[in-house]
Amino acid sequence: ISPPALFRVIEEGEPTLLIDEADTFLQGNEEMRGILNAGYSRKTAYVVRVGNEMTGKLNKLNRLNELNGPPEGGTPNESQLQRFSCWCPKVMAAIGRLPETLADQCIVITMQRKSPREKCKRLKALDGSVLRQKCARFVVEHADAISVARLQAPEGVNDRATDIWEPLLVLADLAGGEWPRLARDAAVGLSAGIGDSDTIGQLLIHIWTE
Repeated sequence: ISPPALFRVIEEGEPTLLIDEADTFLQGNEEMRGILNAGYSRKTAYVVRVGNEMTGKLNKLNRLNELNGPPEGGTPNESQLQRFSCWCPKVMAAIGRLPETLADQCIVITMQRKSPREKCKRLKALDGSVLRQKCARFVVEHADAISVARLQAPEGVNDRATDIWEPLLVLADLAGGEWPRLARDAAVGLSAGIGDSDTIGQLLIHIWTE
């Protein structure tokens, strides 16, 4: 997909994007990375592009300009600035590390192949329709509580990571039981100190996980 098509799909379809092979998909594609980096909140995640849609009024003004000369201040601009949303849930799968600016806005989950001794069901056998229905019902029933929820940052997790984790932590708090603790343990385990690791630290982490 091209970068212009990407932000138009997001603007028009409001999808959940599943991006596979992001290591090759984003390699050397600064414009695509810029779109994905545009923001992680609805108000700030957008790009501005120049559109070339001309209205009938502009056409008429241009014809008048050809006959009478341009008005004071120059000719009317045929191009119009257009704002496109880049805000939607995104899941990216990649071999190796994501670009630092992108990883800083993500919940990074390191995966590894299961061992021959591990047994699990094939993911393609999963029927997600029931889960989707339950998620939709949960949001409808708790919409007011979700919209006003505020929480403190888990200890050891920086402000950026807290912003990213906040929706999941809010849902965990509403679910109750052991979910608040499990969610905060996950936030600390996956995000605490990740942005502060130096090159040597990252090397040691990769050696340990291999």
